[in-house]
Amino acid sequence: MLRAALCAALVLAACGDDGGKTSKDAPGPCVEAWVCSSWVTNGTNNNATRTCTDMNACGTTAGKPVETATLPALDPEFYECEVEPIVIEGCSMLACHGTETGRAYKLYARGRLRITGQIITETGCLVPQPTDYPSESCTGDIECKCWAKPLLDIERQHSFDSARGFALGDDGMPLTDMTQSQLLRQPQAGGGYAHAGIQWWSAGDAQYNKIKMWLDGAQRGSACNSMN
Repeated sequence: MLRAALCAALVLAACGDDGGKTSKDAPGPCVEAWVCSSWVTNGTNNNATRTCTDMNACGTTAGKPVETATLPALDPEFYECEVEPIVIEGCSMLACHGTETGRAYKLYARGRLRITGQIITETGCLVPQPTDYPSESCTGDIECKCWAKPLLDIERQHSFDSARGFALGDDGMPLTDMTQSQLLRQPQAGGGYAHAGIQWWSAGDAQYNKIKMWLDGAQRGSACNSMN
């Protein structure tokens, strides 16, 4: 009898007065842990979108970050004349940012990535009369039809929009400090990113400063022939 009473007392002590689990053992509230993709643009408007996923799958959205934003009104002429030559030279290789999918930064360039679903017309050069070719056939090609003319307007717009998406912060608003833009930091020596071991500039270099000026809102005020 004594042994039974002692065992019962031990069980109550372990389980709590009500015979259930103690509050210490009760599961706490689920804590949301949101992870978002990079901002994506479509080249047809000023919108940027991304997808945010709660890694803890709480089923709530109280802390969910914004998934839509408006791209900053940066200067397209400054981009084409000052920024585009830098990024095409250093970033547009097919194995780097020369792909239409799978990379946050998408960059079109002659002889490298060309857009899918458009037409490039060859005149002169190798054909006696104007001939149309699918634009994607020019990816990685420097034949006359692919090289003689500048980028299509839609290709330049896609590249421009992809670049200015990196002026957005995690809250969907323009960054207040553009030195934190990954467009600058990913290729920056000491920027904190591996970037496949490729570091194109250091803070304060001429290329770095040009891109930062554009991100900060610099206006060029005139068009140019960028040769791209």
